[in-house]
Amino acid sequence: MCYYIRMNNTAYLNYKDYWNCYAKHQLTQLEEWLQESSAYSSMRKFQLTHIRLDWSTHRRFSRGGWYNRHGGAGVSMAMWHVCGRKAPNAKVPQKVYEYASYQDDSEIGNFYTDNTHDRLMMELCHEVAHAAQYTHKRVHNMIGIKPHGDVFKMFYREIRNQWLNTYLPDQNEMGRLYRDHRKMSVLQEFAI
Repeated sequence: MCYYIRMNNTAYLNYKDYWNCYAKHQLTQLEEWLQESSAYSSMRKFQLTHIRLDWSTHRRFSRGGWYNRHGGAGVSMAMWHVCGRKAPNAKVPQKVYEYASYQDDSEIGNFYTDNTHDRLMMELCHEVAHAAQYTHKRVHNMIGIKPHGDVFKMFYREIRNQWLNTYLPDQNEMGRLYRDHRKMSVLQEFAI
């Protein structure tokens, strides 16, 4: 059995095992929460029939949506891109980017963090929102919905507000730390 414990009292063989355990646990929790607590009745039937955690170093993008071959909604996560060789307890300020069309949205846009868990959780929320979007589409017999349109944003906003945003650090302070870290990195690169 896999437990969500940030490296405390649990021995993992390597970081990949840890991140896989964390991602699977969070996806299970997201699925259950959508079924039980989402404001949208179409989510009572939500089920992730396909979960893939892909550690290929060449893969850059994750995907969430409908998988005909698996008969339902699912996610395929580009894990190396997000977690790579990062230790779960590493603290490096970073800016996490979203799509340009909503990057400035205070609820579903870009944010600052020093925790890779936050970055992975954003990716999980984003891809589960796509899976929820396509479940909603099928329940309501909708056609022609945009991948990052209003239906996606509706689910993404609900999921992110519940599962990520309240856990993010103070954005002004973290933004300052991120800019200082970038400045220091540039200065070290060009130091004589």
